Amino acid sequence: METYLHMFCSHHQDNWADLLLMAEFSYNNHHHPSIDTTLFFANYGYHPTLSNVPTAAQSDEPDVRIRRIHEAQEECKRAIERSQEISKQAYDKWKRDNPGFQVGDSVWLEATNLVTNEPSPKLASKCHGPFRIKDKLSDLTY
Repeated sequence: METYLHMFCSHHQDNWADLLLMAEFSYNNHHHPSIDTTLFFANYGYHPTLSNVPTAAQSDEPDVRIRRIHEAQEECKRAIERSQEISKQAYDKWKRDNPGFQVGDSVWLEATNLVTNEPSPKLASKCHGPFRIKDKLSDLTY
C-alpha cells in the first residue's frame, strides 16, 4: 500500500486518503504467487470488476459460492505449503551444520558487523582472533 501511495500521491501529499480505496482494490485484486491467486478470489470465490454489473460467479447460488470459496482456500493452503517448501530448500542450500565448538576451542571472529578503531574499513582486518571460547550458551551462541 505504501509503495502504491508513494507512486501516485501528489507533490503536496494531500490526496493520499482519496487513493486508499483504489490502492486496496488493486492490492486485493493482484495475483499473489504465495497463494497462486488473488486475495479477493481467496475470500469471495470470484474476481471483482469495476462495474456494477455482477459476473456469473457473483450471481451463483450461495451453496455454489461457498463451495468455490472453500476450494479456493484449500488451494491457497497447498500453494503456501509449496512456497514454504521452496523457501526451506533455498535456505538449506547455503545453511551449514552447527560447527560444534567446545569450551576451550580457539576461533576467529568475522569482523563484518564489528566496530573497531581502525581508520579505514577497506583496509581493516576481515577476521579477528584467535579467541578462546570461555562459555557455551546454546548451540549457536558462545
